[in-house]
Amino acid sequence: VRIAAPGGVQLCAAVHRVQHVTPPPAAAALAVVVTHPHPKLGGSMRDFVVGSVAEGCVRGGVCGVVVRFSFRGVHPSTGACTWSGSDEREDVRAVCGYVRDTLGYHRVVLVGYSFGAAVAASVADSIPEVVAYAALSYPKGWWASWLFSHLYPLAASAKPKLFVCGDADQFAAISTLSAFVEELPEPRELVVVPRADHFWGRRVHLLLDALLPWLERIAASPPSSSSSSAQPSAATAPPATAPA
Repeated sequence: VRIAAPGGVQLCAAVHRVQHVTPPPAAAALAVVVTHPHPKLGGSMRDFVVGSVAEGCVRGGVCGVVVRFSFRGVHPSTGACTWSGSDEREDVRAVCGYVRDTLGYHRVVLVGYSFGAAVAASVADSIPEVVAYAALSYPKGWWASWLFSHLYPLAASAKPKLFVCGDADQFAAISTLSAFVEELPEPRELVVVPRADHFWGRRVHLLLDALLPWLERIAASPPSSSSSSAQPSAATAPPATAPA
């Protein structure tokens, strides 16, 4: 599908609907929007991790619909991409608006990977229909800070948030990321996956092992009049290490 974004940009997106039993579970009312790695470094909605997350959400039945899209400047989306993610923030808002107005979902979870994690986390608090966000391989390191330092303070949302990172991530120092997450408002959770790098490869199933149960808890949490007050049904876990 095509989604209109500011500046006359047309975003290319894929919509994956989840088949549920009748009556549908609470998860059927939840939409998941997945954002991809850096456009200037080859990122697109066809990325391996993005595809694995979308497929995992559909097979796991943790939501009613999954939407993945290519940021502006990534063919066949139109427009020009940026290094800093400033314009891509508007893309996320546009896609969430499409999910609300066209697909009819009023509870959205942003699941961002790499660059997409920094961008998604930076807008989660400003989009009313977003009830939580997950940041996979969030780029919090020396090199990444040159590009995304302006986005880091914007991740400080009171909405539930999950960070999942490999302990061999090339773009995030675990000690730096852990300190960053600890400074964010609760509820928050950090899961560190042993022997996983930024690209996940054969460890991607461990990423899904952390993400999917968290999404189930978000889906089971009662809707509220204010997205920022949405809470998962289970208490937020402290920083954890995933099984090897």
